[in-house]
Amino acid sequence: MINTILRRVGIFRVPVDVSKYMDSRRMTPFQEHINAISMLPNIFLPIAYVLKGMWMSESLLLHHLSRATGTLTSSAADNCELFRDSTPKLYECLLRQNGDSYNPIHVEGCIDNSLFPMLFSYPPLTVLAIAFGIATHAPFSILYHLNAAKLSPGLEQLEHWSRRLDHIFIHWGWAWISFGVTGNLKYFSMGAVFNAYCILQQFKHIVVPKRNQILMVLAMAINVMPMISRGDLQPFILIVSLMVFSSWLFAAYPLGPWSHAAFHLSMLPIPFIFFSCACMLPSSADHIIRAAQCAAASVPSLESEEYLNLF
Repeated sequence: MINTILRRVGIFRVPVDVSKYMDSRRMTPFQEHINAISMLPNIFLPIAYVLKGMWMSESLLLHHLSRATGTLTSSAADNCELFRDSTPKLYECLLRQNGDSYNPIHVEGCIDNSLFPMLFSYPPLTVLAIAFGIATHAPFSILYHLNAAKLSPGLEQLEHWSRRLDHIFIHWGWAWISFGVTGNLKYFSMGAVFNAYCILQQFKHIVVPKRNQILMVLAMAINVMPMISRGDLQPFILIVSLMVFSSWLFAAYPLGPWSHAAFHLSMLPIPFIFFSCACMLPSSADHIIRAAQCAAASVPSLESEEYLNLF
């Protein structure tokens, strides 16, 4: 079915001169090395986001507590202003205002690691899925650009196994992100099937750049459409705007051979918008609240009088 649709719109037609397409993107070995370096943040930033506990924040805790109780408001943050210099005590104060969520004795699933002091508990699976998808793609992109620096420009680069691997793991990453932005296994299955189809195209003898680009755009669309159905218009607009800008850099090459590195860097904010959406999902609530409970349990509890004096 997908083959039929794509054939009708001409995506399977081989360009008249693929080598001409590649010649228009000819880069020096140094520029290819810069392309590789520009992908390094995609390895380290998602890992840092997870291990440094950046998926946990006061605003997220308030969001999920408000959803759970239906009554907790932003005034809770004002009530706990006194403890803002201590994250664990701040979280305890917020949790105390929702008595059902505060139990300093029976807290399970906590992490106590001096190397990662802000990683109080395990992050939501949605956050892990996004981080895993992005961080596992980046090494293959780096591998391709390092190889491209040694290959003859043109068809040798286009058809090289490392370029195919780069495209394969782009779709591998998008498949994991489809779970990260929804927390829904059915949607993840749909995204995985589509991206598996895209991966299979990389095993064909003839490489069609136009087809690869269109399939990547469709894979991106799969991961932003759920935001519309949830009413998350702000992150949707931000991601689409960044994608349009980065696609323009990739297609128009306004900076010449340096456009590819700029394309990589222009997409760096996108994972963090995905992370933010993942943390706001109802399926992330238990993880966010548990992390706050673990943080509160990691330090001596607030004295009753100290807490009651707030009110």
